[in-house]
Amino acid sequence: MGVAIAFRWIKFPDLTGDGSFTLGGVITARLVSLGTPPPIAILVALIAGTLAGLGTCAMHKYLRVPKILAGILMTMGLYTINLRILGVPNLGLPISSSIFSVLPEGSGHTWALYILVLLGALTLIILFLLYIILESKTGLSIRIAGANPKMAIAQGISPNKLFWGLGAANGLIALSGSLVAQRSYNADIHMGTGQVIVAVAALFIGMIIFRKATARDLLAAGLFGSLIYMMLMQAALEFGVQAQDFRLISTVIVLVCIVIAALRGGHKALRKGADAFGIDI
Repeated sequence: MGVAIAFRWIKFPDLTGDGSFTLGGVITARLVSLGTPPPIAILVALIAGTLAGLGTCAMHKYLRVPKILAGILMTMGLYTINLRILGVPNLGLPISSSIFSVLPEGSGHTWALYILVLLGALTLIILFLLYIILESKTGLSIRIAGANPKMAIAQGISPNKLFWGLGAANGLIALSGSLVAQRSYNADIHMGTGQVIVAVAALFIGMIIFRKATARDLLAAGLFGSLIYMMLMQAALEFGVQAQDFRLISTVIVLVCIVIAALRGGHKALRKGADAFGIDI
């Protein structure tokens, strides 16, 4: 959802996600290891990810750094910050110090079902809140500020609204990193590497199905694209594909989705590449 908001809603191809994903994980791991309750650690991780997004936006707006370069620079800076926070390249978490420890005891499929229900409920809550925000006047103004800053100014909308969108996007990504760290009971300094391309692949899959540029289709593309992507990865494992090949598969998925979307629009759209999705890179 964070990548969907950045890439699709505000048209900001932000690469900060790799760093903010790791940031959420390492902050949660460090705080939980110090005895902080998991909900507080999650909240701090979300705030930290939001600040990372604001930093990327500030570089672009005030220093005139190109969008993609601003994200790369922030990710490079976050690598050192994440390592400083974690203290070590890899930190394990005790099973009892996770938000998943509130679930009733179970084993095998029962435990997996408990986790599915918890994460499913959390996802639905986030989707509901995002839908309300995106459909509001504020959400539409954020979209205009990102898509066309000159039009935003002409309509009396502050271009600073872009900060809201990018901050929220990276806050959600950091939240994901926090949950992944708690689910795997481990945080690693490299856990965010390649996460943006994975999310983009999932988003593009969803956008093949949900093509309209509405808030509903945006959220549906993010949700169902992620589910389809994970099913494709699971199918690849069943056919003997190695886990280390997933990044290559993600790259191929992105390219295939771009071609499919472009071909739907004819030869002119084919020359637009990723912009066939309405993404101005």
